[in-house]
Amino acid sequence: MNLRRTRLAIGIAVMLHGLATHAQPPAPEVPPPAPPAAVQASFGSEPVAPGATLTLTFAQPFPYGPGRFAVMVGGEDVTTQFELIAPTVLRGVFAGAPLPPGDTVLAVHGLGEGNEWAEVATLPLKVAPLAGGTQRTLIKPTLALQASAQPWEAHSAGATPPARPRYAKAALQLGLDTDHGDDTWGLKSSVRLSAVTDRSDAVQYASLLGNARRVDLASYLVEGFYATPVGNTSVSLGQVSAGNHPLLASGISNRGLVARQALGSRAELTVAAQNAHPLVGTDNLSGLEDRGNRVGLASVGYELLERAGGLRVEASYFAAQAGPAPSLSSSSTSTLRERSAGWGLRLMGATEDNAWRADLSYALNDYTNQGALGGTPGASPQVQASAYSLSLEHDLVQGLAVWPDMPITLTASLGRDRSAPHYRSLGAFGVVEDSLRNQLALSGSLGPISGSLAYTSHDDNVNDVATSFKTRSPSLEASLNVPLGTLLEPAAAETWWPVVSYSYSRSHSFMDRAFAPAGTPVSQFTDDLATTHSLGFNWSVRPVTLSYTLTRVFQDNEQAGNEQADSTDLNHSLSGSWQISEAASFSASLGWNPYRDLGSGMVVYRQSANLGWSWRFGDRYSLGITGDHAAHRDNPLSDTYRSYSAAVKLSKLFDLTLQGTKLPGEWVLSYRQDHNAAQVLASPQLSARYQTLNLGMSLAY
Repeated sequence: MNLRRTRLAIGIAVMLHGLATHAQPPAPEVPPPAPPAAVQASFGSEPVAPGATLTLTFAQPFPYGPGRFAVMVGGEDVTTQFELIAPTVLRGVFAGAPLPPGDTVLAVHGLGEGNEWAEVATLPLKVAPLAGGTQRTLIKPTLALQASAQPWEAHSAGATPPARPRYAKAALQLGLDTDHGDDTWGLKSSVRLSAVTDRSDAVQYASLLGNARRVDLASYLVEGFYATPVGNTSVSLGQVSAGNHPLLASGISNRGLVARQALGSRAELTVAAQNAHPLVGTDNLSGLEDRGNRVGLASVGYELLERAGGLRVEASYFAAQAGPAPSLSSSSTSTLRERSAGWGLRLMGATEDNAWRADLSYALNDYTNQGALGGTPGASPQVQASAYSLSLEHDLVQGLAVWPDMPITLTASLGRDRSAPHYRSLGAFGVVEDSLRNQLALSGSLGPISGSLAYTSHDDNVNDVATSFKTRSPSLEASLNVPLGTLLEPAAAETWWPVVSYSYSRSHSFMDRAFAPAGTPVSQFTDDLATTHSLGFNWSVRPVTLSYTLTRVFQDNEQAGNEQADSTDLNHSLSGSWQISEAASFSASLGWNPYRDLGSGMVVYRQSANLGWSWRFGDRYSLGITGDHAAHRDNPLSDTYRSYSAAVKLSKLFDLTLQGTKLPGEWVLSYRQDHNAAQVLASPQLSARYQTLNLGMSLAY
């Protein structure tokens, strides 16, 4: 252990020394960005009606066509309501979809060269409340229609025929979002209905197969809010999420009911009841009709300090029972039924300057199951077990200006997780039973240079039972990111100096020989050591971007009697893109990956290549061409596998206007060809070719 600590300390010192040696003289000030485009609005400082028509007149022709601009009102996307009616005039009609009442902001963004969004204009907007004194009223229908067809398909004589060589299908999703209320009450709803022509696309096809309905309920959520003298009350029904304890019940997102009650300004009570499985469709609409598949949660949280987030404690109780999910798509005769019940505590806090942050969780849970997969009778006894987790972070240095314009930031974190044997909760996923994990990490930056270092140990058999196997898995990870252009040419807007990144990991997994059943042969103790180095270079000089990554993985097998079963895996990856113009772009990537089995002498060579070209012509047309190639060759067996594919896609944007509302859509015509070939030992060469022609249409509102 002392040797490991010494190595860790040396690694930290080396990283900090490397950060310090890259200090540079102060960089000149970067000029501020250009101001947004000059625009005149049809509205001023006075409130407009929720169903008003808004007009924006620009001083210069608006440079973005359909599909290349976006308009936001507050946090809502209203792009579909706007249309470019003249080179300098953008108009939005809201008769069918009223604007949200209140003070907000209207922002226009454009998608320019390099596919980067830029702010065009930002204007304050006031929307008057609807008649009758209601402060917030929103009724917003949504529609998404997708249709696709494959009218033609061809394949070679040696190819396996596809299951559906020709088809035509469509899918429609209808939605309705509502929001009513004011500062004292509120009622929101969101409903999504799905209708499909092909039963295999139905929302319940995975579980009901041929019995799935073509028209069904995809999701729904109803939320109510009311301000009381005690505190705010909220109730949610539908696809809800509950649980804030990482070891007991965390983020359970199933159909059910959640109620929350604020108790003053510092306490909150949450009660939830949900189905144990994800549900869709109209069956079991509340999610609570099946008592055999139900989870329940009750939790209370309290801020121990007046300062929110200073020190918060949460207590939770969780109980659940779950049987096999109803399904006709599986031949399994599972009779497994599980039950768990337990309670947990969680303590979270941070200092006033947020320099110290801590999170401590503890849970005690009873778990049992009855039956087994395949219908085998039997039951496990009820087991009571505990688990805890601790996370502590501290900003050792925050923005210390040792060198001009090169502030130092350094954060240390400590983590420890432990779960007893047989610990399991039906509300917490990802918790490994019989496990102990410790982690110590450092992350920091010196100006634009950033780096991290982490040491993690993971053990099982946490009770150190001498007659049971015990596996230890210590690992070390480090990373460094150095933008050479920022360091060497700080005044340059663009530079060919790359951003250099390096990462290192060393993971050792071995079975401790001190913990094993008596008489266990030495050859049964696994012992694997994996070391990975990765070096990357990224260049970005408009209109060209280029990146190269070299990764080497060495797998060292130290298991007794199997010491020669080592391997190396070397991966070269090169990719780049060229934005030829605002309307055209080109991309390409190459990969070469030799894998060597050092024990057998086998070498596997893998190569890959990809090309892509896209062109947007006119205001609404676009053309895309892609090609892919992959090859795999074994030596000395001389087995080869090759695949080629090419695709051409032509699309056209269109608008469908209904009662003054614009529905954007797209037509797509695509052709694809695939060729797979293989030569295995002395067998005849296998070859398969496929060609398909597809049509598609999408429409959204």
